[in-house]
Amino acid sequence: MNLQNLVSNENNSISKNTLVLDDPDLSELKQFINDCLCQYLTEVCEEQTQLKITESWLNKTQSGESHHYHCHPNSYLSGVFYVKTTDDDRITFYNNHPRQNYYQPVIKNWNSFNSRSWWLQAKQNSLLIFRSDLHHSVPKTLNNERISLSFNTFPTGSLGDKQNATYLPLSN
Repeated sequence: MNLQNLVSNENNSISKNTLVLDDPDLSELKQFINDCLCQYLTEVCEEQTQLKITESWLNKTQSGESHHYHCHPNSYLSGVFYVKTTDDDRITFYNNHPRQNYYQPVIKNWNSFNSRSWWLQAKQNSLLIFRSDLHHSVPKTLNNERISLSFNTFPTGSLGDKQNATYLPLSN
């Protein structure tokens, strides 16, 4: 992975190249990600469509840097493959659903479904796939360097159902 052509990205660095997974040297990683996306669609979304990786880029976060609060517009599912991490690296997700501001039940056991935010450990050589509209950030790194490869996707073929008036034909 070429970490030579990086540019500033608020609190860390990002590759100029936004198609890094098109590099032939990363073909096995791209195939692994595509296989995982297929599995995610089948088991989590129960979708019959396919996904195309539309963008992919490298992130480099040095000691004392962070990754700003953001989501991924114009994308269906996004993901991150952790190239270099330490045990204290993590990613924080935020539940910004409007209804959470209207109702505030007493929560006895917090989890990722009823929390306003939660974090997951960023484990080296692991892949994390999530909805692109889910806001997230990475806290300041502590005495280490984190390198990750992120990507966005979009469906190909079609979405929805003609019978339910939700059909959306998409181009490849």
